[in-house]
Amino acid sequence: MTIEQMAQALKSVGACFAVTTAKTVLVSDPHGTKPSYHIHPDASDPRQDSIKRLASQKQLMDWVRTAKAAARCTDDFQAVILWNEYAERWS
Repeated sequence: MTIEQMAQALKSVGACFAVTTAKTVLVSDPHGTKPSYHIHPDASDPRQDSIKRLASQKQLMDWVRTAKAAARCTDDFQAVILWNEYAERWS
């Protein structure tokens, strides 16, 4: 998945990249560093204290799926359950 595709996925849920290290990690990194993605969950109010760090593309896509599912929920309790399940998957 390209950075542009990830940016479009984030945009579809009202989020945006804060910063990504995907372009700065060397292929032959001796420390085994992996790319990470930092996002603003609310692109209309991108504050530093709301930045989320996602460790992989897989986690980023799971975050987008969870955000879409939470937006479809009819009450806040269901949305909280979805986000708690997401947190458990990635803790």
